[in-house]
Amino acid sequence: MPKDVNPDSRRSRASLRELAHIRRHALSSRLRRDEDDMQCDVTSSSIDTPVDTSELATHLSALSLDTLEECRGSHFSTYQGRMDPTAEWGCSGGAVALPGGSARLGGCADVMTGIHSTALDQALKANASLRRRVQMLERREGTLKSELRVQKRTVESMETEAAGARRLVEIAEERARELEARIEKLNDESFRYCRWWLSEYRSVHDLLAFVADPNDRDVHRIASSSRARFLEFSSVEFPGAMARAP
Repeated sequence: MPKDVNPDSRRSRASLRELAHIRRHALSSRLRRDEDDMQCDVTSSSIDTPVDTSELATHLSALSLDTLEECRGSHFSTYQGRMDPTAEWGCSGGAVALPGGSARLGGCADVMTGIHSTALDQALKANASLRRRVQMLERREGTLKSELRVQKRTVESMETEAAGARRLVEIAEERARELEARIEKLNDESFRYCRWWLSEYRSVHDLLAFVADPNDRDVHRIASSSRARFLEFSSVEFPGAMARAP
């Protein structure tokens, strides 16, 4: 049983016990008054009126064994009910007529009917409360399950997007590494060509120093083209190449 129903159940049981105690006390008082009234009636009738032996014999002969057994069973059920107010009573509102008095045992069925109806009402109220609580919990469970499904789908979509983003990052990093390798290669080639043209210019300059006629047209053309290449490559900056230059 859920914890939030236990206090109501305890209060219901306490109220039932209190009601049973009150009913038991009232029933005992009523039975005691009935017995006192019956004894008073028998005593007054025996004192005030003379006993007719012939009439008494007639009444005794009219009583059968079954009637006496029924009377004894009714009294036994009455005293047993005083000990257990929730037991089933054997009397149904009828009374056994005896000479000189009456056993007024009616009304016990009404008392027990009231006790059982009260207990039944309490049980029905507790059952209805539990049913409403269960329905509310079931609705809450359905809401939480739907929210959990939505969150799972959201997480799955985010995981898919994250996987795609990681793949794009890996592709970009791979391309960046390829570009860095190509740039490094181009820098090396540029540095090599630059050094080659500079060394070629120095070599040509040293070689032309040994020419007999430096004003010759071919010598002048070779020297001019070598100097132009030297000026062109010396004006271009190659970061990687200049960093590795001796």
